Amino acid sequence: MLDLGTQPWGSRHGIEAVFYNETERPLIIKAVRTTCGCTGIEASEFEGREVRARTHVPISAVLEIGNNLGEVVSTISVITNEGVIFPFHVRAEGCATFRFDPSVLLFDGVNLADERDDQVQTILFTSDSVRIQGKPRTDAPWLDAGIHRRTTGETEIALHVVKRNLADGQNVGRITFALDDPTHPSWTLPVTVTAFNPLRAVPGHVFLRGDAPAEAFCVGSDGGVPQLVDARSDDPGLSIDVNADRVRVARNSGGESDEAAVVWLRDSRGRVAKLLVTTVTP
Repeated sequence: MLDLGTQPWGSRHGIEAVFYNETERPLIIKAVRTTCGCTGIEASEFEGREVRARTHVPISAVLEIGNNLGEVVSTISVITNEGVIFPFHVRAEGCATFRFDPSVLLFDGVNLADERDDQVQTILFTSDSVRIQGKPRTDAPWLDAGIHRRTTGETEIALHVVKRNLADGQNVGRITFALDDPTHPSWTLPVTVTAFNPLRAVPGHVFLRGDAPAEAFCVGSDGGVPQLVDARSDDPGLSIDVNADRVRVARNSGGESDEAAVVWLRDSRGRVAKLLVTTVTP
């Protein structure tokens, strides 16, 4: 057996097997076969060739590691006119040229009502030869990423969940990294966030047009409509009025905002809900 040892994925390795005819008569190679698609060989170059007694024929092939991780084993078989099969074995250990740890990201039990509970997870990218190119791309509006290269050579990627863009329940997204690896120029990791809200505003997003106000109420996880005791916002251009189980929001005259404002609603049990308010230009 030819052992090529540990080799990086995507690499190609030339192999030369030797077929010996140790008999006292000539043999004809009828076929050359491989057991793995990872092994390339021009069988037509050898099939039909006569190998005289006590001589040999070199047989060349190429082993491709491809995306295989772990042991890669292939057998090249020479079949003669006498029906005898002569096997030649080759193995290698495929290894990645880089590693993301963890390779799957899960944020579980994210409380949408608690803005103080910041949701951040860190990925560690390790490689001796590959580098991340530029800033990662995400397909989810609720996911931000930042990169920090450690002095030890690893790259630390911090993933931050933007709660205001999350939906209640399961949120699924992806983050993609551009790499200077010719075999894998990009790599994508799945990200799943499971969010819940013990108290939610209905509707969760209101739109203000001109001086017309908008109303909302809250529903608890038990389905009840609680009494509201407080409502606040960091947007000074909003006028907010709480009346029993309702909240009324209006835009002060002349107040403008390009982004949705957040109004935090609190019920008599101390639960908090988030209400988004967008001002629509008439």
